[in-house]
Amino acid sequence: MQQLSLEKLIYVVEPNDDERELIAGIFADFFPDCTLRPFQHGAEVLTQLTHRLDGRLPDLILSELDMPVLDGFDLLRCLKQDDLFRLIPTVIFSASTIRADIDQSYALGSNAYVQK
Repeated sequence: MQQLSLEKLIYVVEPNDDERELIAGIFADFFPDCTLRPFQHGAEVLTQLTHRLDGRLPDLILSELDMPVLDGFDLLRCLKQDDLFRLIPTVIFSASTIRADIDQSYALGSNAYVQK
């Protein structure tokens, strides 16, 4: 039987070390019951999910758009094509204020778009 965890697991997909540290600090201050798992790009997330390395799905994925290897748009496409992964709430956070980026994020299945 799988043990239920009260601790929330959040994947943070951000290529910039300083940004990841800032996000980690915010969560430590305001949401200390969350476990953050940092990733530099979408391919790392897909590997983690596909191989079930955490033993469970994350409760939330926070993802930047502009990343090497597999960007935020491609990550959304991959997540939403999978019957299990599409259920994971996904929030895009980006410095982009381009309306097309925001619209495309929602069209690909993002639950929210937050501007940095």
